[in-house]
Amino acid sequence: MTNIDHLYNKDAAQKFFGKNYFVDKKLHFQITERGTILPHKHLYINGQ
Repeated sequence: MTNIDHLYNKDAAQKFFGKNYFVDKKLHFQITERGTILPHKHLYINGQ
């Protein structure tokens, strides 16, 4: 096992490591032939 304690400040990074990043929503996919894939655009509704 590798010690990575020196790579970050534990106190500053605790809020990021303790957060649940899973999203409970259905994901979809589509097969596209001869298409161009563009980056996802975030759509905000009421600031969320």
